[in-house]
Amino acid sequence: MSFAVCIDTVPPAWHRRFRLALGAFALAASVFALVFADAPQRAWIALAAILCLVAALARAAVGAAPAQGRLAIDETGRACWSDVPDRGRGARPVCIERWHLLGPLAWLRLRFEGEGTRFDALLARPAAAPPRRGDGENDWRRLRAWLLWYGRGAVSVDARPDPGAAPQ
Repeated sequence: MSFAVCIDTVPPAWHRRFRLALGAFALAASVFALVFADAPQRAWIALAAILCLVAALARAAVGAAPAQGRLAIDETGRACWSDVPDRGRGARPVCIERWHLLGPLAWLRLRFEGEGTRFDALLARPAAAPPRRGDGENDWRRLRAWLLWYGRGAVSVDARPDPGAAPQ
């Protein structure tokens, strides 16, 4: 199976909408919990809500926003990243530290190979289009297959030695 795919990140407006939706949900959940919780539990709920707000504001203050660019994966499964503002610099190889698929979104924590620089990328499944060669749906399937393949690591679960087995 070939993993060859190039996928661009979502526009910056998506990030703002996503943060607003999460903030509105957290606020609604906090208000609901504060209204219907017992008196001793209200202090813990208020503390948790304040900590979440402080964490969100601190993350925004440091400028921790998902990167804008393009993820390119070649036929062998090697990934490279191109920044939008740095297109002239060329693609640089990356490793995935973490990833998560949530419906039509894919969040990736990437790290440049040989560097400690980490960044987040948010990718979205393209809107449904008529089937054609190289359409977005096939790219999304290849990305998901690559993430599952990459998540296995160098040694598959079946190849790991059983800790309870006798040495051979």
